[in-house]
Amino acid sequence: GAVIQRHVFVSAGCVIGKAVKVNVGAKIMHDSIIGCFSTIAHQAVVLGGVTVGRNSYIGANATILPRVVIGDGVTVGAGAVGTKDIRDGETVKGVPAK
Repeated sequence: GAVIQRHVFVSAGCVIGKAVKVNVGAKIMHDSIIGCFSTIAHQAVVLGGVTVGRNSYIGANATILPRVVIGDGVTVGAGAVGTKDIRDGETVKGVPAK
């Protein structure tokens, strides 16, 4: 039930949950986990070893740095750079994301 749009790159060892949407041009790098019902927006980059929880949204052109853990129900704003773990239910934006 996942939707993987065109020009998406999913690297080795990734796990994509049920009903995930990965939008045009997004990149999910090695060993990352994308939880069920989450969205990776247009041109977002999820670097290696990242975990994205359930029902989370990674905005367009956002970048999540390696090994960051994103909780459930998180929203990461467009263009943000996630440099550290983000707790359940938080909304973050900016560079670095706060």
